[in-house]
Amino acid sequence: MNNRHYSKTARSVRFDDAIIDASDKYLTKLRMRHTPMTFADLVRVSLTKYLKEKLYDDE
Repeated sequence: MNNRHYSKTARSVRFDDAIIDASDKYLTKLRMRHTPMTFADLVRVSLTKYLKEKLYDDE
């Protein structure tokens, strides 16, 4: 029933310029621009952007 196949190695992850710009705004908003951007920050912003597009783009 479960047809998912997981591997131990992660696939490459790419972020477009819009995600990078949104991440920069996110860090600036938190006043953390002086700290390096982490992978968790990129994932958080990417997920937020994706959800906003899916939820509000259909209107």
